[in-house]
Amino acid sequence: MPQMRLVVSRCQTPILDLGAGVGIDTLHLNQLGHLVIACDFSEVALEKIRQNIPEVQTRRVDMEQPLPFENEMFDFIVANKSLHYFSVQKTRALFDEVYRVLKMNGHFAFVVNSTKDENFGAGQGIKLEDNFYEVRGTT
Repeated sequence: MPQMRLVVSRCQTPILDLGAGVGIDTLHLNQLGHLVIACDFSEVALEKIRQNIPEVQTRRVDMEQPLPFENEMFDFIVANKSLHYFSVQKTRALFDEVYRVLKMNGHFAFVVNSTKDENFGAGQGIKLEDNFYEVRGTT
């Protein structure tokens, strides 16, 4: 599967990386000279970012809650395979939050898995709603 490659013009504000994981996109953006705020729910993942990219700001963020940022704070937000883990209601609320913290004319780049990608568990487990399942106790 090809990696997401970001080409971003110079931003006036830090780039927000939602669901940064261990920081693959964060590292790429940082190497291009951008300030980045890497956010993830996993403290273990954030610690790896702190160890490997110490100049990057990290924040523990639960994307099921309102984002802990001011209105219209970011010119650019990225989310690489971190938005498709929620129910439709929670996904809509998250997109509302992204819209709230994104500046007018800002950009939001994201990648999600296909609901038909059975190689990665699509359609498996206990169906909670359309395209949303519980597998081994995890949604």
